[in-house]
Order: sequence, then structure tokens, then C-alpha cells
Amino acid sequence: MIGDRSVTVFYDEVMLGHNPEVDLPFMPSRVEKRVRSILQGLNFKWSYPEHPGRLSAIKAYLDENPINGVRFVSGAAPATYEQLARVHTTS
Repeated sequence: MIGDRSVTVFYDEVMLGHNPEVDLPFMPSRVEKRVRSILQGLNFKWSYPEHPGRLSAIKAYLDENPINGVRFVSGAAPATYEQLARVHTTS
């Protein structure tokens, strides 16, 4: 356990197919707008951190170096359109 807490990580290899092409400019999104508003005025370049290589490396590291209290579970069902629309634009 991490102190008196545990962490559940929802992981499914199908997400490795999500490749946001981090070298291309962002299409406006809710997340990007929120992050940019938080960082406004700071001399800091933000880019989308998630991509298949990063996710695979983190998962491999945690498989080899487990942290007490961290557990991996697969998602129960695919996300609905409405759930995806909470954080993604329709494009």
C-alpha cells in the first residue's frame, strides 16, 4: 500500500492505438484550453504527454518494479460516445 491508500490503474492495450501525433499542432480541445489557461503567462511550452511509447515504458517499468498498493485492471466496457465527448472534440 502507498501509506493507507491504494491506486487502481485502468489499462487496456487497445489504448496503445491512440497516437495523438505529438509533433503536429493541437486541434483545440477542452483539456488543451484548460491547461493553456493554467500556464498562461509562464514561459513554458506544453505538449500532449501521452503516446504509445510512453505508456508501454511506464507499464513495463511497473511490471518489473511493482509498487505496493498499485493494481492494474482492464476497463469493464468500451467508453460510450458521451463519455468520450467529456474530454475529446468530435473531430
